[in-house]
Amino acid sequence: MKITVLGCGALGQVWLSALHRQGHDVQGWLRVPQPFCSVNVIDEHGTAYNHTLPTNDPEHLAQSELLLVTLKAWQVSGALIPLLPRLHPD
Repeated sequence: MKITVLGCGALGQVWLSALHRQGHDVQGWLRVPQPFCSVNVIDEHGTAYNHTLPTNDPEHLAQSELLLVTLKAWQVSGALIPLLPRLHPD
């Protein structure tokens, strides 16, 4: 599944890492565009996962089947409004 995670903080990194390890085609979306983000997560068993994943690809966003929003409540509308024209209508 093609997935975009809006917000690459602690919670976003957990989702990105888990979905990537499950074989999904994931990208992060950052407020300040960058081509990649470093994802560093330690799971509940103490295993460390370090991934460099793509970010801010408008084509990936348009084709995403799922958009996960991992922002603080006060940040959501400000982050989503500029993305609405790029999102698939479904």
